[in-house]
Amino acid sequence: MPGHRMYRLFLFVVTLFIATPARAEKVKVVGTHFNKIFETDAAGAFHGVAVDLLKKVAAKKNLQIEYAIYPWNRAQYLISTGRADILIGPYRTPEREKQMDFASTPFYTDHMVFYTTKDKPFAWNESLDLLKTKRILTIKGWVYGIKFDEIKDKLTIVEANDIETAFRMLALGRADLLLANERNAEDALEQKENKDHFIKTKKPFSFMQGYFAFSLKYKNDSVKKAIQESLSQLSYEGIIKKINKDYKLSFEPRVSIVPNY
Repeated sequence: MPGHRMYRLFLFVVTLFIATPARAEKVKVVGTHFNKIFETDAAGAFHGVAVDLLKKVAAKKNLQIEYAIYPWNRAQYLISTGRADILIGPYRTPEREKQMDFASTPFYTDHMVFYTTKDKPFAWNESLDLLKTKRILTIKGWVYGIKFDEIKDKLTIVEANDIETAFRMLALGRADLLLANERNAEDALEQKENKDHFIKTKKPFSFMQGYFAFSLKYKNDSVKKAIQESLSQLSYEGIIKKINKDYKLSFEPRVSIVPNY
């Protein structure tokens, strides 16, 4: 009977619709090599705190994440032009807030510490006058935060092109201190034969928070909102802290050090 055939056809279409999963939304995620945050192994597989977190977000929100590693400036350019959707790991600054849309929840914490050589021990005690007597190495292009920016014009700054060069300059006595984030510095030291030649201060100079940041040209507000909500939930549940701990990192989203100069 025609009516019966139409009913069966209707049931078939409904069943097909229910059985077909919704197509996953593609999200292009870029960054540069950040030790323990975003990197690849010998086989080329992506891993790190950011990757582990986004796996959980993707599973919750039916997203297909496409990763790519570029030099840092190139990755930022892809975000600014809308050729990529999310940038992994930038620190939040007023300048960058004009160029990208930061997630409300950070996902890792960097400790900014001073390094020196063993024969010239240094104890950081929040004294600006003490820093004024030192030649301080910084890395060209690195962001050091408001606390450092407020005092850098009063200091003797020596710039290095990268962290490896900075340690060589420190060993040669071209500066007294190196200010660097502990995560990247310790990774660089692991590659050096004379790594035991250097020591770091026990007390951090400051803390910096790392974020995911969206391209301002990314227009899928529902996906952006879903990712933001997932990150907030993962932070609330302690999952972000646990993933950081798995990589031997400490996540301190609310910590800050206020200058007392």
